[in-house]
Amino acid sequence: MDSIAILLYPALGPTDIVIHHIFILSGQFIVTSYQQLAFLGVICSLMEATGPFVNQRWFFDKCGMRQSHLYVVNGVCLWLTWFLFRMTISAFLVYLMYERMGMLLQTSWFQIVYFIAQILNIVTLNTIWFLKITNGLLSVLKKRKRK
Repeated sequence: MDSIAILLYPALGPTDIVIHHIFILSGQFIVTSYQQLAFLGVICSLMEATGPFVNQRWFFDKCGMRQSHLYVVNGVCLWLTWFLFRMTISAFLVYLMYERMGMLLQTSWFQIVYFIAQILNIVTLNTIWFLKITNGLLSVLKKRKRK
């Protein structure tokens, strides 16, 4: 739904979100088409638990509520869910990739390259965004502490 909304109303967000969703959908398509490694799709779907907090942050920002207590609470919840559902799952995906390498090597070369690239992509992006979210949260909390 996010991608459709952004394509219809570009002011809602950057088009890189659409590219992100294309990669996710292609991964789900490959998992279901080849009927292998489906557990990776399920595990990655758990990362979407952060979505409500990401979306609510956007709404608070557009409504001019960046100084509100709710904005801070949402930011803390975003940080917590990002850590629990994205950072821990990212680390678990790297472990699974190592642990199940034998199973992965039994698939086609396309799947091997695709899954390794996707996992590296997920881990890299989640880490970059976690650092940005952490810096933002620390900045807001420091400002609150001074007041």
